Amino acid sequence: MKKNIFVLLVFFIMTVFGGTAHALIPCTSSISPKSYSFSRFADSTFVIVTSTCAWTATTSASWIGVSPTGGPSNGLVKVSVSANPNPSLRFGTATIAGKTFTVTQAKGLIPCTSSISPTSHSFSRFAGSTAVTVTSTCAWTATTSSLWIGVSPTSGSSNGTVTVSVLANPSPSLRFGTATIAGKTFTVTQAKGLIPCTSSISPTSHSFSRFAGSTAVTVTSTCAWTATTSSLWIGVSPTSGSSNGTVTVSVLANPSPSLRFGTATIAGKTFNVSQQAFIPVTYSYEYSQPYYSSSTIDWIGIALSNASNYYEASIEIVVRATNGDLITEIYKNLPASGKTAFVVDTLGSGWMNVRSDQPLSGLVFLGRDSLMADIPFVDSPEASLVIPHSTQNAEWDTTILLCNPQSSNVSVNVINVDEQGLMVAQKSLILPAKGSGSYLLSDFFGVQELGGKIYLQATSGISAFALYSNVKSGGSYFAGINAVAESYIIK
Repeated sequence: MKKNIFVLLVFFIMTVFGGTAHALIPCTSSISPKSYSFSRFADSTFVIVTSTCAWTATTSASWIGVSPTGGPSNGLVKVSVSANPNPSLRFGTATIAGKTFTVTQAKGLIPCTSSISPTSHSFSRFAGSTAVTVTSTCAWTATTSSLWIGVSPTSGSSNGTVTVSVLANPSPSLRFGTATIAGKTFTVTQAKGLIPCTSSISPTSHSFSRFAGSTAVTVTSTCAWTATTSSLWIGVSPTSGSSNGTVTVSVLANPSPSLRFGTATIAGKTFNVSQQAFIPVTYSYEYSQPYYSSSTIDWIGIALSNASNYYEASIEIVVRATNGDLITEIYKNLPASGKTAFVVDTLGSGWMNVRSDQPLSGLVFLGRDSLMADIPFVDSPEASLVIPHSTQNAEWDTTILLCNPQSSNVSVNVINVDEQGLMVAQKSLILPAKGSGSYLLSDFFGVQELGGKIYLQATSGISAFALYSNVKSGGSYFAGINAVAESYIIK
């Protein structure tokens, strides 16, 4: 009975729908491939659908798309993904014809961060370089704003080091620029360049006498300089400087009977030197003059006068210490009837020997505060001399100045004679060759009332002078007198 009912039902269906009766086919489906790995960018792929029936396509995530979303049988489905914005992998699925399609997408773009250290550098005026450390999560480039700035390397893919270099600054001004490294600004400052060097000297030449001498040269310069000479007989001091200054150019005495020439190069400029020839001088006139210098004397001066009305005088002044050692030599030229006066440094106790080819008159001055004593030149040393007046008491004392122009020691007997010509006291001493001495009467004879004359009896010619000092005023000199030739016969 049940069988009949089933047959009738089939027949009814076939009759109603007007078709030929068929058996019901089971639905089967498959997809290929079943998964896909996408890059981080927006991308797509196709999936082949094999199906005996209608099907649909859906996704599990909004970033996954399918097209078409269904079909009646076999077909193709396009599976697409949007770009992955996240720095991590992501996963999802699409359901196509009842089958699972697995989607994997690569990590998205990692956010780019970068920094540089340091961010600036101050360079000297010379060519130079410095290192800049780059910290970056992405690729980067390096560029500069100026041709005088260089960078190396000009690009990188992650962390690295860039060398920033500069050329020498040729300008007298500061200069500034930048380098852009990994998107960051690196500030460059460079010191003023070499200031153009300009220099001059004044004067540019000098003509020296035949004697040793010197002259000053003014240097005006915007840069460092040196001073050199072309000849050993020319000297310069100092030999270098950094800006403006003064150079002393000196020459030795010319021993040659010919003019000589040379140069000094100062701050790149030529200073011309000429020196007069040596002409042998016959010193026909000679003067010996003791002088006294100690803590009681502030300064020593000398005055000279050429007694010739017709000829220039060549003068040599030799200053010696008390023991005869040479202290200095001074050379002067005086025109006919000419005069000169100058200060000699306080050189210690000693004496002067003055020689000239023309007759002279002269004085040696001893100065202290506003007081001054003058000592006339002595033109002929004598073995027997007298100081016409001496004094020694509680208020006054006498200083005897002696010099020995001889080349050997001289014995001197100092005799104090009273107003009646009687010898009161005497003292013997030795003057060294070319030496001198100064002696207080109170040191010779003790503190006592003495006056009269002082006779000097020597074994060879000497020169002498007396200075009178006021004991109460602390020894200031108020007057002086030369010794003159006169013999004494002991009474």
